[in-house]
Amino acid sequence: RTLSSDPRAGRSMPVGCTVWMIDDPNRCFLSAGHCTVSGGTQVIQFNVPLSNSGGGYQNPGPEDQYAVDASSMQDLNGGLGNDWAYFGCFPNTETGLTTGEAQGAWFVLADAAPGGSGQPIRITGYGTVSFPVNATWNGVQKTHSGPYAGLTGTRISYAVDTSGGNSGSAVEDLTTGKAIGIHTNGGCDPANLGCAIQNAGLQNALANPLGVCVPTPALVFSYPDGLPVSIDPGVPTELTVRIESGSDDVVPGSPMLHYRAAGGAIQQMPLVALGSDLYEGTLPAMACDDTPEYYFSAMGNLGGEAMDPYDAPSDTFEVVVGQVAEVVVLTESFSSALPAGWSASGLWHMSQSCDVPGECDGGWKAYYGQDAGCTYDTGSPTSGTLATASIDLPVVSDGATITLAYCMNLETEDDPSWDFSTVHVNGVEVDDPPEADSWQMQTVDISAWSGQTVTISWVFDSVDSFLNEFRGWQIDSVRITAAALTCVDPVVCPADCAGDDGDVSVEDLLAVLADWGSSTSDCDIDGNGVVDVNDLLAVLAAWGPCE
Repeated sequence: RTLSSDPRAGRSMPVGCTVWMIDDPNRCFLSAGHCTVSGGTQVIQFNVPLSNSGGGYQNPGPEDQYAVDASSMQDLNGGLGNDWAYFGCFPNTETGLTTGEAQGAWFVLADAAPGGSGQPIRITGYGTVSFPVNATWNGVQKTHSGPYAGLTGTRISYAVDTSGGNSGSAVEDLTTGKAIGIHTNGGCDPANLGCAIQNAGLQNALANPLGVCVPTPALVFSYPDGLPVSIDPGVPTELTVRIESGSDDVVPGSPMLHYRAAGGAIQQMPLVALGSDLYEGTLPAMACDDTPEYYFSAMGNLGGEAMDPYDAPSDTFEVVVGQVAEVVVLTESFSSALPAGWSASGLWHMSQSCDVPGECDGGWKAYYGQDAGCTYDTGSPTSGTLATASIDLPVVSDGATITLAYCMNLETEDDPSWDFSTVHVNGVEVDDPPEADSWQMQTVDISAWSGQTVTISWVFDSVDSFLNEFRGWQIDSVRITAAALTCVDPVVCPADCAGDDGDVSVEDLLAVLADWGSSTSDCDIDGNGVVDVNDLLAVLAAWGPCE
């Protein structure tokens, strides 16, 4: 190995390994995972001076040292062929420059390490030395080249001199000038080893950067009025978007709204510039059975197209047609008799006894316990179930909910091994309420059963016959509500051309006569390009309320 000064490679401290800058947007680093675990990589150093005469490391000035952003770190020490790290550094505290700005050079990543052999490989890094090599070379940048030995899975091998401290170095294919992997293991028997660039975990990390490695978007999209969750059928919807400069500037006239309905082809229309980085687009009128999807795009001056969502059209904004409103599915406050279709076993019964403080709805409640003495102590283990009749839950859209709410109080032995009180939907436990000396409301999200027929059950089990001298469980005011979508397509009535008042009348007849011969009037009812006798006859045929 010979001394070198490649600006792309740095020394990681305190572990003393090698890191190298890559061609991602923010010029972050790759290294070996076994160097970064347990905080081994905290500071990256460039322009490292020679070590002292005893081999002790010398640090560069503060202008050449960069703190690692721990939140950006993604790494794995998974053995041969699966040993990698991807992370970034904060700008230098002295100069304010990023590593990319200060060093001005980085490695270009190959798509994959090749499967052949024989091509020249270079390893540049901060390996250690031992006698008779000059001690001042210890842990400073050196380089060596040799032949590539091949690829096995995601493990690459090569006959290039390395030593401790070279771990993490770039494996550079000199025939292409691109980095094909990360050096991880020395030994030279028969070759040194590294992790191929196509390692799936490494590729996933590169595709999903964290911390300072997350690139600044070329253009920044935001929505001052928010984006609609639902829209009315038959009515165009105005959408306002702000598009601001990020790492690029917006090309005037390029912002677009893209949309599709009911799985059809994607359509697009230009956004109207409103000034102050604001734009407006119109989502056309949609019908109830449409499932509108849309996204925004704009070109940057540097030639790239930015989209929001960023990976559109694979990902899009979605909206439902209709109005989301609360629908009451079940409400039960109990009376002296068990509700129709409900069932009760064990000590469950309707009761007006054993009252507790607090507000519910008063009067009757479902009670697991004994009115005489207000306990569930029968001298034996006791259990029982209060169950509703079958309930048809509505279908709710994504993001909407179905909620079970019930008023309750509970007093038991309060030990996790005895006296169970649980709520179930079709046998699946959904709630384990806490002890409560007064009435309180419990709410449970049961949206997972959207569109299904269910039974709700309150199950009590003392498990044993000991320490059962407690009040038990009281239930009241059971209610199931759903945020359901309602939608009715508006009546299409072309003959109501004068005012869209839902009635074809003399007003529409006069409008046809007033616009006779026009090619732009709403009273061109048959769409033949001119208001004529056909439109007059259409008004007469549709006379009366629109249906």
